[in-house]
Amino acid sequence: MDIKPVVTYYANNTNVPEKLRDKIVTNLPEECIEWQRSYGRSTKKVYLEVNFVPFQDTFLKENSSSEGKQSLLGRCLLHTYWFECSDVDVYKTQIREDVISWMNRLREFDIWDWLIVVVDSSEKKKSNKTKLLPRSTVADKVRSDFPSSVKDAADRCVSLVNPVKNETSAGDSYEFFLDRLRLVLLKSYSKHLTRYEDFVRAQRERRNSKSWDFFTFFILQEEMAFAFEMLSLYEDALVQYDELDALFSQFVINSHVIQPPDWLKVLIERCHSWGGLTLSKSISTQLREKIRDSTASLLELRNYLFSRQCELLLMQHKPWELSTRALPFLHNCVNELNILEINLPCGAVACWVFLSALEILQKCERYNDSSQMQIYSRYTIGLWAYARRKLEELGTLCGLMPGMNHDSECIHKVVGLIAGMGNDPYADEKLTSPSPQTTLKEALSKPEAFSKAYLEVSELTISTYKHIGRFRSGRLVGRELAFFYMKMNKHQQSIPFLLDLEKVFAEDRWTVLLADTRKNILDCFIVLNDCKKVVQYALLLASSQNLEMSERSKYLIIAKDNIPSLTKDDPLIISMEEMFPIGSITMKSQGVFVTNAKLELILNLESNLMEKISFASICVYLSYEPFSPQARARSQDKQVAAKNSLLCPHPFSTINRKNFRVRPKFETYHNTFNSEIEIGIRCCNLNQIFKRSVEPSNGPSTMEPCKSTMNHSFVSSNIDIAPGSNELILTFEPIDSGCYSVEGIKLTWKDELISFTHQPLTAHLCFTVISEEPSLKLIDKDGNDNVSNLEIISGPPQHITLRLNSGSYSFQPGATITLKSSTDLFMRLIQDESKQEEESAKHTNYSPLEVMDNNDTNNLANFSNSIDINFKSSLDPFQNHDIPLIIVSKFAHQRGPSGTEHNITLSYPDNKTEAIKSISRILHLTPPFMSTAKLHILVERKFLEINIRAVSKQRFELFDANLVANEIEKERNDEFLFKSFNSPRRMILYKDQTVHYLWEIFSKESNTLSKLLFSLKYNTINEQFSTNPLAYHSYDCDFTIKSIKPTVE
Repeated sequence: MDIKPVVTYYANNTNVPEKLRDKIVTNLPEECIEWQRSYGRSTKKVYLEVNFVPFQDTFLKENSSSEGKQSLLGRCLLHTYWFECSDVDVYKTQIREDVISWMNRLREFDIWDWLIVVVDSSEKKKSNKTKLLPRSTVADKVRSDFPSSVKDAADRCVSLVNPVKNETSAGDSYEFFLDRLRLVLLKSYSKHLTRYEDFVRAQRERRNSKSWDFFTFFILQEEMAFAFEMLSLYEDALVQYDELDALFSQFVINSHVIQPPDWLKVLIERCHSWGGLTLSKSISTQLREKIRDSTASLLELRNYLFSRQCELLLMQHKPWELSTRALPFLHNCVNELNILEINLPCGAVACWVFLSALEILQKCERYNDSSQMQIYSRYTIGLWAYARRKLEELGTLCGLMPGMNHDSECIHKVVGLIAGMGNDPYADEKLTSPSPQTTLKEALSKPEAFSKAYLEVSELTISTYKHIGRFRSGRLVGRELAFFYMKMNKHQQSIPFLLDLEKVFAEDRWTVLLADTRKNILDCFIVLNDCKKVVQYALLLASSQNLEMSERSKYLIIAKDNIPSLTKDDPLIISMEEMFPIGSITMKSQGVFVTNAKLELILNLESNLMEKISFASICVYLSYEPFSPQARARSQDKQVAAKNSLLCPHPFSTINRKNFRVRPKFETYHNTFNSEIEIGIRCCNLNQIFKRSVEPSNGPSTMEPCKSTMNHSFVSSNIDIAPGSNELILTFEPIDSGCYSVEGIKLTWKDELISFTHQPLTAHLCFTVISEEPSLKLIDKDGNDNVSNLEIISGPPQHITLRLNSGSYSFQPGATITLKSSTDLFMRLIQDESKQEEESAKHTNYSPLEVMDNNDTNNLANFSNSIDINFKSSLDPFQNHDIPLIIVSKFAHQRGPSGTEHNITLSYPDNKTEAIKSISRILHLTPPFMSTAKLHILVERKFLEINIRAVSKQRFELFDANLVANEIEKERNDEFLFKSFNSPRRMILYKDQTVHYLWEIFSKESNTLSKLLFSLKYNTINEQFSTNPLAYHSYDCDFTIKSIKPTVE
C-alpha cells in the first residue's frame, strides 16, 4: 500500500521539475527535520517521503479541507508552481497572471498549502551588465505580490538555480530548496494530521451510538498509524494499534454485561476458520481488505492487529518485546472466544494457538542475536510451553498419543481441523524450515509423525527452561515427557527425566511428590528387570512415611524378593538418609583421647522400615590427618591440647576444611546521620548456600567410602535395628595420633550384598588423639619438677621422689614396672605408711605401691640396684604416679668438687606388642666435701696436712679423723708412727669452709712410705636416721706420696 503523501508540480514554461522529479523523491528523506508537535508533545526528528506528481484537478477535490477529513493516506499535502524567469518585466507581463489564476483555483477548494519555485538561469545573469544599484529579483517580486495570502508567504517562495544548465553553482541553491520544501511540507503534514486526529477522536466519542462501526473506525485510526510509520515514528504508530487493541478488548468485556453492538454480533457469527497468525505483509494486506470490507472474523481481526504490532516492534529492533506480548495475546484471544461464546470445533482453538505460537517463535529466531537471546528467551519459553500443551491436547483429541486408538472418527476430526486452517500462506515461498502449518498438518497425519513433533517441541521447551535457569519448570516438563516415553514402552529414555525430577523433589523436601516419582521410577526398573535398582527404590518406598502401611509392606516384599538376584561382585549401595536417619552422634568416652585406647561412640539411628533388620556390621568411618610439624611445634603442652580437643576441629587440621561450617562475622556500621554504631551479622558463604546445584542426578546418593577412610572407623558387628529409635555403641582403638573427623556411616546387610551409606554427615564431629610416651621426672618435696635448686649428695641416704607420667599409656592393676639404677647407686622403696600418706597428701595422683620380695628395711641388704613395682590400681593416661625412694651412693676418694652422675631406668611393657620399653633419668649427685693432702718437711721432721673443704650446701659433723698406711703398706705399720695434732672434739663444717688435719710422721731413716689412707667419720646435721647404724658414715681417701725421706742440700 502506497502511504506516501503527494506533492504536485505545475509548470508551463519549464521542464525542470520533470527532470528533477526522481532526484527530489530520493533526496528529500535523506535528512531529518525536527517536528514541533501540537498539544505540547515532545519534539521528534522525522524523515519525509513524498510522491512528486504533475498537477491535476482531481487532487483539488479529493484533498480539500471538507472532503479530506476522512482520509489521510495518499493525500496531496502540497502544490508547487514552477516557472523559469530571470527578468522582472517578463514576469509581470507573461507569468504573473498565470500564477494568480493557479492560486485562485487552490482557494476555491480552501487549499492554502502551496510553494512557488522560481528557476533562475545563471547564463542569463552573466549576460546582464553590472549595475550600480541592484534591482529586486523575480522571487522578491513574487513575495511582494502575495503578502497576505497566507501567514508565512515569505517562506513559500524559493529561488532555484537551474541545476540542469549549471551544476557547479546550483548545489547550494538545490539544498536550500530541499530544506524549504521539507519545512513547508512538514507544516502542511502537521496541520492535516492534527485535523485528522481531532476527527478520529470525535469518531471515538461516538462509539456507543448504534451506527458506529468498529471496522470503519479501525481503518481511520490505522491510517494515522501509517502516517506515523511513514515519518519513522514507530513508537507512535504502535500506540495507535495498542489503542485499537484496548478498545476492542473493552467492547468484548462489556458484551458480557450489556447488549453487544450489531457489528460485534456479526463478528461472532463469522468464525468458521482458525488459520494461525501469519507475520507476512502480503497476508496482512489481504486481512486489511477484509477489515475494510467488514468481512473479517474475530481471529482474523486479532491476527492482523497483532501482526502489525509485531512488524512495528521488529522495525524498532525489539524482538524480545514481541515475545513478551505474544503469550498475553494468545491467552487474551482464547479468553475472548470464551466470553463471546463462539462455538468452534474441538481442537480448533488448539490449532490456532499452536500455529500462532510457532509463527512467533520462528520470527524471533530470524532476528536471533546472541546479545538479546537471554532477554527474549525468558518470554519465548512461555510460548514453547503453551504450544506443547496445545499439541498434546490435539494428540489426545485425535487419538495420536501412544496407547490410543487412531480410528476413523479421529481421522474425520483431523480432516476437519486441517480444512479449517486454510491454505498454507507460505506454500509459494522457499523456506529453510517447514512452516507452522506444514509442521502441524504433518504431525496430525499419523501417530509416528505426531510423536516426533511432540518430542521435538518438548525437548526445545526443556532446553529453553534450562537456558534461562528455570530448572524446576524444565524438569516438570521432563516428567510429562517421561510419561510419554513410558506409554511408548521406552522406559529407558524416561528414566533420566524421572531421576532429575526426583532430585528436585528431594532437595525441596516435597515428600509426597517424591514418593509418586519414585513409584514411576520403580515401575521403569521393574520393566527393565534391573534388580539392583528395584531393590533400591523398593526400600526407599518402603521407608516413606507418606504411603499407607499396606503399600510400604508391599514394597518391602518386592525388595526382599529381588535381593537374591544381587551378587557380591556388584553390591548395592544405598543412601541411608531416608531409611535410617541419624538422630545424633556423640562420644561416650570422656577425657583425653590417646592411642591404643578403646574409644566408644553413641550413634542414634531412626529406622523407617517396618521390620527389624539384622546388620552384619555398622561402621562410622573417619578421615585421618597426622599432626603437622607446625602443630607439634605450637602445641607446647600436649596434655592440655588433648583435653581441649574433644569434639572440636583441631586447630592445625585441614581435613575437609571446606565442609566445616563457616561462622558468621560481625560487622560494625557507622551511621553518617548520627553518632550511632550499628552491628550486623554477615554470612561469609552466601553464594554457596543459595547456589543451585545443576549437576545431573543419578538417583539417591550412592557414594561409597574410600578404602583409606575405612582404615579408621568405629565398628560394631551383628546389630539388630528395630523400627523406631535405636541407640548403638561403636568402638574404635586408634593406633596413630592425629586429627580424626567423622566422614560417614556404612551399614552392611545380607552378607555385604547391600550397604547403606551416609556421606557426608550434616553434623560434624572431630576429635584428636594424642600419643605420648611415659616420662620420668625428679620432683622436690612440693611436687615441682623444677629441681635446679634440689641437691642430692653422695654418701648418706637421700630421700627422692620420682614422678611417673603415664603419657598416652594406661597401666592396669597388676601391671609391673622395674626401676634399675647404676652400679654404685642403691635404692630402696619407702614403706613407711605415714610417709606414704604424707606423700599422698602432697600428690593427688599418688597410687599405693607394693615392694616385691620385701625384707627388713633396717638391713643394708634392702638396698639394691633393681626394684619391681606392682600397680594395685589403674593408672589412666596422662596421670602422675609418685615413687618415693631412699638412695645411697658410694662416697670415697673425693679429691675434687665435681659430682657424679647416676642413671635410673624405668622399664614397662607395651600395651599392644608386649615389648619392653624403657625411659631413664639421670641424677647428679654432689659430694659432701673434698680432701687434699700436703706434705711439709722441717729439717728432719715430716708433717702431713689434710684439708677437708665442704662442697655441699648441707652442714656436716666431722670426727674420728685417722691416718694409717694403706692396705698395701700394712705390713710396715710398725715401722711408722703417726702423731696427731688434731682436737678430739667434733667439727661442724659449713659450705665453702675448710677443716685442717695435721700429723707428724716418724719412721726409720731408711724407710719410705708411698701409700697413706685417710679415714673420717661424718654425719649430716639433723640426721633422720640417728638410730640407724648407718647414721654415721665413713669417708676414706688414699694419698700417694712419692717420698717422705728428708734430704739436706
